Amino acid sequence: MNKDLAWTVLVVVFCLIPLVINNEAISFIDNNESLNLGFIQTLLEGSAVSLALFISMLSFIYYSATKNFIAAIISPSFLCVAILDMMNIFFTNHLIVHHGDHTNLIASTWFNSRLLSSLTLAVAIVSNLYYSKKLNTKLLNIISLSFFTLTGIIIYSTIFFDLKFFQMMHTEFFISRPYELIPLVFYITALVFSILLHKKEPSSLTFYLYLMIIINIGSELYICIGSSSLLDHHSSIAHILKIVALLFPVIGLSQDYIVTFKRESKV
Repeated sequence: MNKDLAWTVLVVVFCLIPLVINNEAISFIDNNESLNLGFIQTLLEGSAVSLALFISMLSFIYYSATKNFIAAIISPSFLCVAILDMMNIFFTNHLIVHHGDHTNLIASTWFNSRLLSSLTLAVAIVSNLYYSKKLNTKLLNIISLSFFTLTGIIIYSTIFFDLKFFQMMHTEFFISRPYELIPLVFYITALVFSILLHKKEPSSLTFYLYLMIIINIGSELYICIGSSSLLDHHSSIAHILKIVALLFPVIGLSQDYIVTFKRESKV
């Protein structure tokens, strides 16, 4: 078994571990009335925001040093995702007033973040796979501007539009959050093209992005199929997997940066 396959199996097994653990061991948040659910939600999303901002900064530094276009595109991607996750924190703590159903609102902020994350990641990977020779600073600026524009539209729509016709949770269905199928499809698409990208341009960054996407698919499956409330068993797992997934680009960028630094030092 080669190294890449071994890591893939390990990551898949890691995502499946919660299925064999007693629900009570993970869903204690949902059942413990002494815990402040708003605080737990803020802690989870705050961790994700911190990591996403760090990845965005690290990607920009790596692009500045190497002119690596995948790093150039994922930098604004993770920054925009961090902004949307901040909106989740703001709404959770009522820092932004919204008169709609609060539970549905918080669920929609998760969907917005996952949709933008999966879409921009797919765009970044496909762009580098098929259009790497055409990428230049002007085109990168256009892509970045489109990411920020989409983020702005999502934020504006969430704040100023009534979401009562956009019901996120349907507990009577097997797929309790059907809208989450949309980012799931984008993540699967990104996974397929990430495999092709890693074969074309093998590096730590492309490989760890591939592993990150696998974990994000697992996160979406948990929240799409099993979650019926904001912090139940499956939702808690999804949040934790989301945070773990964000560690992988940090590892990939760090390893590639070290390799680049050592190569430049020898020169």
